Amino acid sequence: MKRPILPVFMPLCLLLAAGAARADEPAAVHPQQLSARDLLQACASSALTATGRERRRYCDGFVSGVEEGVRLGVQAPEMSICVPADISARRLSEAYIRYAADHRNDLGRPAAVVVMDALRETYPCATGSR
Repeated sequence: MKRPILPVFMPLCLLLAAGAARADEPAAVHPQQLSARDLLQACASSALTATGRERRRYCDGFVSGVEEGVRLGVQAPEMSICVPADISARRLSEAYIRYAADHRNDLGRPAAVVVMDALRETYPCATGSR
């Protein structure tokens, strides 16, 4: 009695196709493990490629998230930042890029910490304001 080959090979083909699709996906990013160097690499990616644009969007979101967290959650005056309401996420990322370029020794530190330092330096609060 002959057994049909298709039912045996179909699941194998589906598994191989699923594995191939995952191989093309970018590696998962875990923000709590992201170094300032890794974030700088994403922020400074070329806007001319789809991958570069994706990395820049990630950077913009990461830096904006840190900004919002600091602005809404920090009560200590020395940790405060005062970002004008009309500043875009890309401008926040550019502030980080400039800061990181000037503070190369900090690139091994956690990205969120260095982003906070960059934002505090770029957007300090006037004394007595927040």
